[in-house]
Amino acid sequence: MKKPIICCPGSINPDLKIKTDVDKRIKTFIGDYSEDLGGKGCDTCAAIKNICGEEREVYLVGCVGADKWAPFVLKKLREKNIETSFVFQKRGKTGIVLEYIYGNGEVGVGLDPGVNKELTTEDIFKVSRIIERSALVVGQIENSIDEHTRAIIPVH
Repeated sequence: MKKPIICCPGSINPDLKIKTDVDKRIKTFIGDYSEDLGGKGCDTCAAIKNICGEEREVYLVGCVGADKWAPFVLKKLREKNIETSFVFQKRGKTGIVLEYIYGNGEVGVGLDPGVNKELTTEDIFKVSRIIERSALVVGQIENSIDEHTRAIIPVH
């Protein structure tokens, strides 16, 4: 029996973080640097996979660039058993998030969406057979609302 599919069109980024004990008002500080998987699409897929485990196939639909971050995020996704066959590589750079986590609990976030904004109607059509077989399609609005609408209500 085939596993039910959950499809998540969404953004794909590495999250680059610096955590420090100092408050935000300090302009220059020392902190601990880390890299992780991020983006609302990745976060959604990872949360669903954590809840459902191997009982569901989870497909991420999105874009990575032709840069050093693409292999990083793809490797992290595969380690979480998230299906990446509909992660499209585009010219340009993978989206990136910079997070500053301060000692007083404040967080500063900077986002360069990169090729996340390049998800197209043609890309969604390439995924339509998976979308049609999906038990659930989950999206968020970090990508184009038009493409999310097409994913949820496929046009034939």
